Amino acid sequence: IKYGFGNVVVNPRQIKNAKRFLKGRKIGVYAAVCYPYGEEIYGVKKYAVKKAMEEGADGVYLPLSVSDLKSGKIEQVKKELLKKVL
Repeated sequence: IKYGFGNVVVNPRQIKNAKRFLKGRKIGVYAAVCYPYGEEIYGVKKYAVKKAMEEGADGVYLPLSVSDLKSGKIEQVKKELLKKVL
């Protein structure tokens, strides 16, 4: 608040605490799911995103799978992201 941040990123377990602490302020609470590597399988990522939103997150931070990117699976990564976002 002191520095004028528009959002905070928290561990999914802290979503409700952050929302309660920031109530009435114009600061979004985002959840860092599948952090830090993003190597979980699609179903796990999808569940984590859904659960974070159910807990009240305003959005999520979902890291991309570095191993998929390095092995050239760019299209697969794009498809997964579109499935989670849409």
